This record gives sequence, structure tokens and C-alpha cells, in this order.
Amino acid sequence: MPQIVLKETVEDVDYEIRKLKQAKRMTLRVSPEGRVWISMPLHASLKDARTFLHKNLPYVRATLRRLKEHREQQLQNEATMLPLGGVWHTLDIQSADSYTMNINTTEQKIVFSVPVQEDTNPSTLRSNAIAYWRYAMISRANEELPRRTIELARLAGESIKRVSIRDQKTLWGSCSAGRRHISLNWRCVLFPNEVRDYLIFHELAHLRHQNHSQQYWQWVEKLCPTYRAAEKWLAANGRKIMNVTNV
Repeated sequence: MPQIVLKETVEDVDYEIRKLKQAKRMTLRVSPEGRVWISMPLHASLKDARTFLHKNLPYVRATLRRLKEHREQQLQNEATMLPLGGVWHTLDIQSADSYTMNINTTEQKIVFSVPVQEDTNPSTLRSNAIAYWRYAMISRANEELPRRTIELARLAGESIKRVSIRDQKTLWGSCSAGRRHISLNWRCVLFPNEVRDYLIFHELAHLRHQNHSQQYWQWVEKLCPTYRAAEKWLAANGRKIMNVTNV
């Protein structure tokens, strides 16, 4: 295991010095996340490590700049695609007389129109469009998800007193069995119907089993035989959807 003996900042670069028993020479690394460290033999001096970093600062800065640009490009690319019904739609921003949003499911586009006089910075327009879309999707969730939850509760033979829609950052839903209260993340409205229904069944099952025991999962499977496929879809897409909707 490396021994981190020093953490420093030189000009605009944060870095670590690590001593390694197996190290034969001084090496410099920059991780994809932007962490910078020098690995050095046990007998080498800190002065030599600092000199080594100074000598390679142009390379470090260039690498960090390239990584930053790559991350920003990734975020920009993700921000131009928005999910609906489990399908990613291209965000198409156009000039118009007023704010409007139209969803073209055939071409998989979300067309967002803004007043001509406000057609300024592309980044600002994109942020505004995503915020507008987010507001519209939350409104849709408040209309659709409680209704669907009541329908599925009836199929499951359960009674519920309340369904609330929330902006949870880590959970897709929760259940208070004692109060017969189901809470759902508004982002469930962005999922394929079968995944949305699974998440509702997942919470409804907690009305009988307030745990994740074998009996709980057996009941989930009875309510939703395709739940494993839904779990797989969430594992592949859930984090990306959470990231792009946190505006």
C-alpha cells in the first residue's frame, strides 16, 4: 500500500507525494478524475519530488485542462438529451414569440421555443429549457403517478390513504405502512411504463413486508413478474437520469 507522506498545492495544482516500497524511480500520474500524485522510492527526498513536479507542471496543467474540457463536453452532451418514457429525446431549442414546449415522440425530440429577444447564450438557453422541461415533468408526475398508484394498489389488494410526489435525490420511492402512505420520486414518470409500475409495486409490497426479506421479494415477484428486468434497467439508467434532472 502506498504511504501518502505529503499533500500540497503548487500554484493551481493539488497533488500528493506517495512513497512506495516497490518504486524504483520517481513517477507522475494524473487520474481521469483529476487527482495528481507522485510515486517515489522510500529513499528519495521530498525536495526531489517537488523538483520533479515543477519540471512536469506544463504536462500536468495540460492534462487537467483536457480532462476538464472532456467532462464539460460530456455534461453538455448529456444536457442536450432528456428522458421520457425511458427513451432519450434530443433537446431542440428554437426561437418563437413565447415559451412553448412540444414533445415529438416520432422524431424523439423535445422542441423548446423561447422568445426571440431572449435568444442569447446557448448554455443559458439550454439550462432554461431543462428547467422548463423539469417543471413540466414534475407537473405530469403529480397528475399521473398518484392515479397509477391507486390503480395498482387496487390490483394488489391494498388500500392506501395518501400518495405524495417528492424530489428525492437517492430514492425512487418510500412507504410508510402504518400511515398507508406511498411516496414516489417524480422522476418515475420518465421511466418506461413497466419500470414505473415495478417501482410502485416495490413500495406497495412494503405495506405487507416492512423489509427486504425473501417473503417480500416473493410478493414483489407475484405482483410484478418482470421485476428483475426493471431492476436491471434502473441499474443501467437510473444514475444518468438522476444526474441530468438535478438542475
